[in-house]
Amino acid sequence: MKTPLILIFSLLFLQGCTTQQSENEISTGEPVTGLFQYMADAPLITLCSTGKRYPVAMEGAYIELERAYLKSGVEPGRKAWVQVEGELVQRPAMEGEVKRAFFIVDQFDNIDPGRQCASKEAVSLEGQEWQLVEMPGTDLNIPKDKPPTLYFDHKEKRITGFAGCNRFFGNYQREGEHLEIGPLGSTRMSCGGIDQFEHAFLENLQQASKWTIQNDSLILSRENQSLLIFKIIKH
Repeated sequence: MKTPLILIFSLLFLQGCTTQQSENEISTGEPVTGLFQYMADAPLITLCSTGKRYPVAMEGAYIELERAYLKSGVEPGRKAWVQVEGELVQRPAMEGEVKRAFFIVDQFDNIDPGRQCASKEAVSLEGQEWQLVEMPGTDLNIPKDKPPTLYFDHKEKRITGFAGCNRFFGNYQREGEHLEIGPLGSTRMSCGGIDQFEHAFLENLQQASKWTIQNDSLILSRENQSLLIFKIIKH
C-alpha cells in the first residue's frame, strides 16, 4: 500500500509545481502582448513572450477587449495582436475537471489586427531602465560621462531617474500609447554648463504625450515630433 500512496503524493506535488510555474509566466499588473481570437464564446490568447495559448475568462476588463476586437474589422476567429494587463489564474475548466490556467484581463490597452508577435515583444515601457541617446531638435550635448536615465515603476505609477546633474521623480499615467508625465520634482544641485541641458531634458520629458518602442529604443514624442530617444541599459 505504501507505493501507491507515494505515487499519489508525487503526482500532487508535480501538479502543484506545474501550477506555480504557469502562474509565474507573467507578472501581475505588467503589460502583456499576445494574439487574441474570439469564436463561439471561446476567447483565447497566445502570449507573445512564451507562445503558449490560454482560454480567456469573461470577467474583469474582458468586455473591453471583446468590443475592441469586434470593432477592429478582423474576421471572427482570426487572431489580432493586443496589449493588455492581466494574470494567469488556475481554475477548473468545467465542473469536476482538474484545474487549468485561465488568462484574466485586468486592463485593455491596445489592438492592432495587422501586427504579429515579434522576438522583441517582451520589451515594454515599464520595468526597464532607459538611457538617453538623442534629444532631437536641440544642439545641446548629452553629458557623456553621466547621461540621463529614467525608470517607469508600473506598480507605483512613479517615474524616477537622473537628469545629468540631479535626480528627478514624479508621477505618470499611461493608457495605451498615450502618456502623461509630471509634475516632476528634483534635487537642486548646480552643475554649471549642464544646467541648461538638464532644464531642456526635464521640459521635454513633461511635454511628451506618446511613447513607442522601435528596435529596443524608447521614443517619447508629442504631436508626431520626437522629443527624447532612449536605449535599454543592460546590466
